Amino acid sequence: NPELTEVVSSRYAGRIDKLFVKETGRQVSAGQPLFQIYSEELQTLQQDYLLQERQAAAFPNEKIYVTLPEAAKNKLRLFGYSNAQIVSLARLNKTTPLVTVNATVSGVVNEVSVSEGQYVSEGSPILRLENYNQLWVEADVYPNEASSIKTGTPVKVSVNGFPELDQTVKINFISPQIDPSSQIKKVRAPLRANGKLQSG
Repeated sequence: NPELTEVVSSRYAGRIDKLFVKETGRQVSAGQPLFQIYSEELQTLQQDYLLQERQAAAFPNEKIYVTLPEAAKNKLRLFGYSNAQIVSLARLNKTTPLVTVNATVSGVVNEVSVSEGQYVSEGSPILRLENYNQLWVEADVYPNEASSIKTGTPVKVSVNGFPELDQTVKINFISPQIDPSSQIKKVRAPLRANGKLQSG
């Protein structure tokens, strides 16, 4: 199901310092480190946050200095910084141009678009993760059968040799056109993989 595909992009312009996942087919879990990037822009944001924290501590009664650290925090969050990373930054009081980016979802690496040492711009794709927990099953339908099928029609799906994987699914897509060479229509339904079914 390509709707569950997750493209991991860089939120920073910088240099890929280290790739923790370099090959396709590898299972990745949410929270697992994916890559480390060198970004001077991020270091500037860190410096701004620490400066705002120091000013807020020096002028606790000045309302403007109380709100500025939160604004600086939000900028870091927009760049993918987690709350734990922000707490660690404040505790250590030390900036670094290196940041480790973790996976936000679990999946299987389908594509690695960069290599170590490569410079990337903001928004550049780094990895593509596929979620194989849900697959699509496609079926061929002849035109004379198509009239009896609509979105939501239940269909029993069975896999030869695996009776325990039989499941009833509902059609969620019907091709709007007939294939001119085969004179058939495609219909599709989502299928639970149950850890046993594989795409293809």
